[in-house]
Amino acid sequence: RGLDCLLAYMRKWSQVEYEGRVNLEWKGELLWEPFKEMPTSLWHYAGTLRIIDLNENSVRFIPQNISLLVHLEELLLESNLLTSLPYSISTLKRMKRLELKDNTSLYDPPYELVVDFGFKGIWRYLSALHVAPSLKSMVLSAFELVDLKINDMLPTTLEDLSHKWNRAQTRNTAG
Repeated sequence: RGLDCLLAYMRKWSQVEYEGRVNLEWKGELLWEPFKEMPTSLWHYAGTLRIIDLNENSVRFIPQNISLLVHLEELLLESNLLTSLPYSISTLKRMKRLELKDNTSLYDPPYELVVDFGFKGIWRYLSALHVAPSLKSMVLSAFELVDLKINDMLPTTLEDLSHKWNRAQTRNTAG
């Protein structure tokens, strides 16, 4: 069983150099246990890896350094145990497909966003939050918030923005 497992696992990795893809989708008949995190071996192929299939595993998080996989086009993570995604994933300019269905514990981005808006909605959300720490100001006049679903982060963010706005107003009237 140990040698069979090693050979099956090596066959999966042999695709990376030639095809730029690694398929580590876990199916009950495979000889290894489902992955609980992204294998560190992925970063050895940062220059060629285009497709990662980790569907039906037990992956709980995606590391921030996912952004090092600059050639990544598809990241398939359906049916895992994800709760959040790093905002740095939005820096992957070649990304065309991000599958997150059946990660029902996902809250950042909200799972409803995954279901209702798919890749484009997820990408916009992550891109906006990746840029958010560098924002100096945001003008929201004449801006319609359509289909906005409240998540746990929104009240804190709005409260913080409100406090900053009040301080700015106080400085402007005092100066």
